[in-house]
Amino acid sequence: MNPARTGRRLLLAAPLLLAPPARAQGFPDRPLRLVVAYAPGGAADLMARGVAQHMQPRLGVAVTVENRSGGTGAIGAQAVAQAAADGHTLLFASGTEISVQPLVQKALAYNVDRDFTPITLCGITPIVLAVHAALPAPDLPGLLALARQRPLSFSSSGSGTINHLTGELFAARSGIRLLHVPYRGTGQAVMDAASGQVDMIFAGLPAILPLVRSGQLRILAISTAQRSAAAPEVPTLAELGLQGFDMSNWFGLMAPAGTPAPALARLGEAARAATAEPEVRALFARLGGEALGGTAAEYRAFIQAERARLGEAVAAAGLQPG
Repeated sequence: MNPARTGRRLLLAAPLLLAPPARAQGFPDRPLRLVVAYAPGGAADLMARGVAQHMQPRLGVAVTVENRSGGTGAIGAQAVAQAAADGHTLLFASGTEISVQPLVQKALAYNVDRDFTPITLCGITPIVLAVHAALPAPDLPGLLALARQRPLSFSSSGSGTINHLTGELFAARSGIRLLHVPYRGTGQAVMDAASGQVDMIFAGLPAILPLVRSGQLRILAISTAQRSAAAPEVPTLAELGLQGFDMSNWFGLMAPAGTPAPALARLGEAARAATAEPEVRALFARLGGEALGGTAAEYRAFIQAERARLGEAVAAAGLQPG
């Protein structure tokens, strides 16, 4: 059994086992700012808004989502790392800026272990391998055979992102070579794959589905250990022969280090209750993901495990900290 996946299942069940913490005196005393390190309209933004909406009535103040995109998530993360540690500014973190960037960037303006305090893991989303509709590869074996005959390219939302690393790890595990074509965001990466400018793409399921429905892209496989409820007909890479393959993006709440424990407890209670709401679970499911939850300690252990596991993908990509 995959330890990371097992941990995710434990996190899913965790909210049912937690006793409500004591209320923080005087917190919050003004609206909260929830920073998303990516542009509006993407999966991170939509999930953050869903969680924020259901945290508001539990905290008694507005929770405003602020998009601070750029630097492959680093700009938004840096803004929160440097914010006042009073619980009123939070990061809706993703695997890219928390797990990947510390492995590939020496000059980051933040240190994950030093500058952030985990609150709760909100959810995960799978990554899919999709090909241009005209590519003569009806399935994964066909794609691998084609890749051994001629060079193939894949697009992603940027160098050093989870999507990029998934593609590189796929190539390494499959014994093929792929040309990576990075973009500044998912939108253009998807459009160029759909138009045939590149042969394939690794991206989140929500970004791919509209172009699959229009017949411009075909999904061959999904990156997580288990099939997605949003596309149950799509096999996993593990099913198709890449045993143990399990890559996904994740999203969770983090606060600046030094945030008072009572405030963290209040925030964790509100966030776990929000992710347990049927409306939020349905939102995550529509985006191809799964709503989770759990304690801060479990979230911290999850981040550390993800960082260790991603080392293989970074090595496969040939990325050197720079």
